[in-house]
Amino acid sequence: MTRGLLGPESSTPAAASGSEGGCNVPKMKTHRGLAKRVKRTASGKLKRKRANHRHMLVCKSRKRKRGLGSAVMVAECEEKRLNRLLNF
Repeated sequence: MTRGLLGPESSTPAAASGSEGGCNVPKMKTHRGLAKRVKRTASGKLKRKRANHRHMLVCKSRKRKRGLGSAVMVAECEEKRLNRLLNF
C-alpha cells in the first residue's frame, strides 16, 4: 500500500475539504461595489452620496450643486435589500 504525498489521511473526503465533517455551507460575501458606495451610521442606517455631481456642472445652479454635494440617508424601502448585500 502506497501513501499519498500528504499522508494516509489525504484520501478521506473530510481531510480533502478541510473540515471535520458535515456539509459545507458557502460563506456569505459582501457586495464590494455597494460597500464602496454606502457607509453605516452609528444608528445603523445607510448613508449614500447623491448622483449628478460629477460632470456638466456649468449648467447647474450653485444652489443645486451645494445640495448634490451633501450626503443623504438610503430610503427605508431599499434598506432591507441593501442590508442583505452588505452582511455587516
